[in-house]
Amino acid sequence: MAIYHLHAQTIGRGSGKSAVAAAAYRSTSKMTDKETEQICDYTRKEKAIHTEILAPKDAPEWVKDREQLWNSVQEKENRKNSQFAWEYDIALPVGTSRTGYPLNFGNFNYVNMVKDFCNRNFVSKGLVCDIALHKPDKQGDNRNFHAHIMVTTREMTADGWGGKYRRGENKMSDRIDWLKDIRKSWEDVCNERLDPMDHISCRTLEERGIKREPQQHMGPTATAIERKGKTPERTRYQENKWEKGEELLLINEKLRLMNLNEKELEKEAVETIKDGELISEAYATRELLPEIEKADEVEKKYLDQERKKLMKIEKPWEIEEKSLVHLFFGYESTDGKKFKNYEEYKEHQTKLIKIYNNERKVHEEKEEKQKEEKKLIEEIKKSGKENNLETLNKILKLSQKQEKRPAIIEKIKNKAKEIFDKAVELTPYRNFKNAYDEIKASREETERQRKQQEQEQQILQKERQGQLPDQPEIKKDVEIKKSVKPDRER
Repeated sequence: MAIYHLHAQTIGRGSGKSAVAAAAYRSTSKMTDKETEQICDYTRKEKAIHTEILAPKDAPEWVKDREQLWNSVQEKENRKNSQFAWEYDIALPVGTSRTGYPLNFGNFNYVNMVKDFCNRNFVSKGLVCDIALHKPDKQGDNRNFHAHIMVTTREMTADGWGGKYRRGENKMSDRIDWLKDIRKSWEDVCNERLDPMDHISCRTLEERGIKREPQQHMGPTATAIERKGKTPERTRYQENKWEKGEELLLINEKLRLMNLNEKELEKEAVETIKDGELISEAYATRELLPEIEKADEVEKKYLDQERKKLMKIEKPWEIEEKSLVHLFFGYESTDGKKFKNYEEYKEHQTKLIKIYNNERKVHEEKEEKQKEEKKLIEEIKKSGKENNLETLNKILKLSQKQEKRPAIIEKIKNKAKEIFDKAVELTPYRNFKNAYDEIKASREETERQRKQQEQEQQILQKERQGQLPDQPEIKKDVEIKKSVKPDRER
C-alpha cells in the first residue's frame, strides 16, 4: 500500500550547513567546496538510482554542472543567515499502477514522476532543481524508494541569478500556503498514476474523517536497532497504540449501534453502507473511464452507420385524399403496394408512417443519450481528481448509463467492491459495516436461541399435560412417597 511522505527543510548558512556538501551527499558524487576548500567525497556510498539538474529553458549551460551550481549559490548567498536551498524529501509510492503493474523502480518510471512534480512547482517559476533518487538500503525496508530535491531559493535567468523567489507578500501565512500547495501537488502527481485503492492523501487523519492517532516517524536510531533484529521501544509502543486505537474505534462503533433499536439500526445501515458503496462505485467508474470512452466511441460509429441506413430509407408519403382518379387507378402506398379499397390503403400507409417515425425517434434518443454521456465524460475529465459531491454525482450518473453494457457494469461492480474493502478513504464505512454485521449476527443468534427455548418449553409442557392423565399410577406413587417421612424425621 502506498503512503504519503513529504518532508521539507531549509539548507542555510545560519545552521552551519554547506550546499555543496549536501548536493554531493545526495548525488553520491565527489565535489569541492571552494568556500572552505573541503573535498566532499561520497562516491563510496551506495549509488543514487538517478541524478539530474532541472533548470528553466533559458538558463545558462553552466547550471547543469552540479559543483559549479552550488558553489555559485554559496558565493551569491553571502550573508551569515543566508538560505542556500529548500530541500524536499519525498517517499516514492510502492503500490499498484493504473495498468495493474506494481509500482517500483523496475517497471515504473519514478524519474518522470519527480520531474513532473518539479516542473509544476519550481522550474516553471524560474527555479533550479537538483534531484537524486535513492533505492532502499540493503538492510532496510525494500519499499523505501525515495527522492531528495534541492531547490534554489533564487530564480535563474538567461543572464544568471535573478531575485529571490517570493510567494505573495512573503508572510508566514503565504509560505505555509505555498507548502500546502506543494504537498497537494505531490498527492496529485502520484494519484494520477496510482490505482484508486492505493491513492495517497496529504490531508491529516482528522480531515479525512479517520478517528485514530497518527503513527510517529521512527528515526534513524530506532531503525538501526530494528535492523539488528531487535524491536525498539517506540515501535512496540506505537504498534500497540495504533492497534488498540483501531480496536477502540470498532468497539465504540459497536456500542453506539447496540443502543439502537432494530428500526433505527436498519435505517442507518441503509444510508451509511449505501453511501460507502456509491463512493466506491464512483471511484471504480472513474478508474474505468478509458474503457467507457472506448465503448462510447464504438457506439458512436454504430449510430453513424444506422443514421446512414435511415437516410437511405424513403420517407413515407402523406396519406392521399379520395379522388375520382383513384376510383379508376386505385391507391399506391410508399412501399409499392396497390389497393383498390381506400380504407385498406389508408391503414397500410398509416402503419408505414408509424414504423418510420418510431425508428427515427429511437435513433434520435440513442444519439441524444450518447451525446449526454460524452458530455459527462468530458466534465469528469476536467474535474480531475476532485471528490466533491457534484463530481461524484456526475460519475455515478455515468456509471448508471453503463447498464446497457453488461461487461463494463460487471467490471465496475467488482472494482467497487475491491476499492470498498481496501481504500483508506472508506475506513469509516468499513468500520460501520463490520460493526453492523457483527451486531446483526449477534441479534439473529439471540433471536434463534430464544425461539429454540420457547419451542423446548412448549414441547415439555405438552409432554407434561399428556403424561399425567394417562399414567395415574405414577401420580399415586409420587403422593405415597411424599406422605412417607424419612426415619430421621420420625
